[in-house]
Amino acid sequence: MQNPSPELIVMRQAVERGGEIVADLFDAILQITEKTSAADLRTQADIQSENIILEILKKDFPAYNILAEESGHYDNNSEYTFIIDPLDGTHNFVLGIPIFTISLALKKGNQIIAGVVHNPILKHTYYAETGKGAYRNEFPLKISTTSSLSRATISCNRGYHQGAELIDAVKIKLTPKTTRILTNWSPAHDYCLLAAGKTECMISNKTEIHDFAAGKLIAREAGARITDLAGNEETDMTNDQFIMSNNTGIHDEVVTLIKNLHF
Repeated sequence: MQNPSPELIVMRQAVERGGEIVADLFDAILQITEKTSAADLRTQADIQSENIILEILKKDFPAYNILAEESGHYDNNSEYTFIIDPLDGTHNFVLGIPIFTISLALKKGNQIIAGVVHNPILKHTYYAETGKGAYRNEFPLKISTTSSLSRATISCNRGYHQGAELIDAVKIKLTPKTTRILTNWSPAHDYCLLAAGKTECMISNKTEIHDFAAGKLIAREAGARITDLAGNEETDMTNDQFIMSNNTGIHDEVVTLIKNLHF
């Protein structure tokens, strides 16, 4: 990317440093804490990753607000807010499944203006700023050109306590119509798969903002179309119910399917 902002440069440093900590602790014996449910977990990796990310961000941008998954909201009355997920896919991490990321977004007012997602196992860093395109490491990202639903791979994500009924119904309807339905339990990773042209569509229902803020921008900058569940073009990047696609007829087919479910 040409002329990245100072914020993006520091954000990349922060998530990659958090990723080093997470990778070092992967497959170790850790203390596990349940947060809101048996599926919603916290480990030392989440806490240590968040701590180093906070340390780096506060050093360079001490006046910015912070919205961090583990430690909460630091309100400095700034128009800028960093949104941190120090380990997206903690349950995968605990199970020894190497599908997890570190996700960091920057919000100005109500708009997401920068995002970074780092896969510490593959050492892939995805990043984007508004109007500057999307990248993995130093290579530009581009969405898939597949336009047939029968050849599409679609991922589905929902919140821990909300959104399950719709997503489960969608999966039942779409499974026989597509190549594969993914539920990876690492939303940030899934947005980046779509941005990189590996999948064709993603349906997200009521996940937390730290799960989607960075990846949503990365996918949009790679060319993805984003609408709400009714197919209305998205104007609010903080909306937690949306369909993201490679901007082909697949998108409208998925919208129609959801409408026919009468949710």
